[in-house]
Amino acid sequence: MTCAGNPNLWADMFPTEHLPAVFQMILAEWPNFTRPAATKKLENRISNRFVGHLKQTARKARSPFNFKFRSKIPDPDADSESGELDIEVFTGLDTDVYFAFECKRLFNKPGTSEAGKYIGSGGMGCYLTEQYGGNAGCGGMIGYVMTGTSSAAEHAVKLAIESKAADLRLVHPKSLHPADIIPGENRISQTLHAMKDETEIFKIYHLFLLYVVPNIRS
Repeated sequence: MTCAGNPNLWADMFPTEHLPAVFQMILAEWPNFTRPAATKKLENRISNRFVGHLKQTARKARSPFNFKFRSKIPDPDADSESGELDIEVFTGLDTDVYFAFECKRLFNKPGTSEAGKYIGSGGMGCYLTEQYGGNAGCGGMIGYVMTGTSSAAEHAVKLAIESKAADLRLVHPKSLHPADIIPGENRISQTLHAMKDETEIFKIYHLFLLYVVPNIRS
């Protein structure tokens, strides 16, 4: 008997072979979306508009993946959700299968990096506690660099990560280092972490995106 349909829609693991295209789309489209005005540059407002733009882009390109904003994670042992995914990348119909991005502002004020929040329980920690999973074996962090430069923000995060290497359960090289996901692409970094059972290595990809505030009111 021949079965019709696309079995990939019910895959129990996120197809990581799509990740290079996901990252390429994010990097290419970051300069192109309509940014909130200077008085409205809150983290969720940035992500909301960016995800809206990415959804349109992915649909027009007929990409095998698309994006969601602030998807809630239901908790079977509580009366409220266990968290919200800032940006979710999905390819199928199983809501437990996704690739997540946690987004944090960096250098929101000149001279204050906010790198501690980026690496903390509400940032990278969301993956280490397995609050975010997605059956992908990896996750993503996006730093919205509000002032200064992307390289300065990346350096601040690198120092913060190294200072908390034990808490973050880093494995060799125990630091933020260039990612190997796209050959020749130097705008993506990664860190490697031992999960609780110490048999699984979880990879976190890092993007530092410079935010340029528009001069027009929106």
